[in-house]
Amino acid sequence: MLTKVLIGVAALGVVIIGGVAVIALFSNRSQNIVNNTAEDGLMNDESAETTDASINDFLATGENKKCEYSDGEYSGTMYFSNQRLRADYEKEDESGSMIIKSEEQYIWDNNTKTGLIFNLSGNESSASSDMSLDDNYSFTCVNWSVDENLFAVPSDVTLTEFSIPF
Repeated sequence: MLTKVLIGVAALGVVIIGGVAVIALFSNRSQNIVNNTAEDGLMNDESAETTDASINDFLATGENKKCEYSDGEYSGTMYFSNQRLRADYEKEDESGSMIIKSEEQYIWDNNTKTGLIFNLSGNESSASSDMSLDDNYSFTCVNWSVDENLFAVPSDVTLTEFSIPF
């Protein structure tokens, strides 16, 4: 019994560390993330536009946008559609994903296939006070045809509901 509890606590610790990595990516206080996307990324797409905006700005428009970003340490892609967000990030051998939709945030580590669910109702930012959805970042974006599968948590990911007392 004690072993199961310790394994559960260790697994939760790994998930929280993965969540902190995603939060650190989005809470970079430099406010101007330098876009160092790969040569085959959106930087070479003639229709791509570099935009300084907040995540909430993209969510509010409801437009279908695929955006790349990099801060030199983390890089990834964000997909916006109909007031929803999917973010995938990578850093060396780490990778994770996040979905925000219907007042909930789902965040998971792609290696361990474990993560957390946060209820965002009534909150202006995500589950961490360090991450602001209102801060401006630099994105390179194109319009895209929505793939609804990106806004669904993969079936092989195990999520735990996490509530923060306010």
